[in-house]
Order: sequence, then structure tokens, then C-alpha cells
Amino acid sequence: MWPRLSNFGVSGKFLCVLKDIYSKATVAVDIGRSGARSEPVRVSRGVLQGDPASPLLFFLYIADMVDYFRKKGLSRLRIGSDNDIIMLQYADDVVILADSVPDRDRVKLGWRQS
Repeated sequence: MWPRLSNFGVSGKFLCVLKDIYSKATVAVDIGRSGARSEPVRVSRGVLQGDPASPLLFFLYIADMVDYFRKKGLSRLRIGSDNDIIMLQYADDVVILADSVPDRDRVKLGWRQS
């Protein structure tokens, strides 16, 4: 996530604060009604649930996804003569539309690794 944020111009103290918050982030699960709680587990992927900055961080992370797929030549679903759809997005769900197995395989994991 950090290289993507840097590409969008996020730097300096703000980036350092975000890195610090994420390096110390843990989650625990409340167990039943007894008030018991699981051992904390370090968060190593994704954005922090409930953190006010998470929607913006997630948006910045996926902002160039459509451009990536267009550059890879992914076939798109045509709508009329001027519009097409490559993907559907809602909150943190993404559906990539490919009209062939080779298209699907060409972009399967490439974006995440770029």
C-alpha cells in the first residue's frame, strides 16, 4: 500500500504516521457474552476496519485499477457505441469482467503485484 500512496503524492509526516499506526495495529475477537477476548493478532493486510482514514486509503489503493486493465488490453463489456465496463465496484468488492478465459488469466493477479 505504501508505494501506491507515494505515487499519489502522500509523503512526509502523514505517511510516517500512517506507517506507524499500521505497524502497531492488532485485532482481537470478543468471545460470547462472558466478556472474554481472544489474544491480539497483528494486522498485516488491508485497511483497518472502523478507521476513518480507511475508505480514502482503500480508494487510493484501487484508483488506478481500471487504467491497469485497459493497458493490459482486457476485453470489456460494450454498452452502446461509446461506453464500456471493465469492472463493477461496491465498497470493498470488485468484480472484473472478462469475456474470455485468456483475458481472465492475463490479469488474474498482475494488478495486485504491480
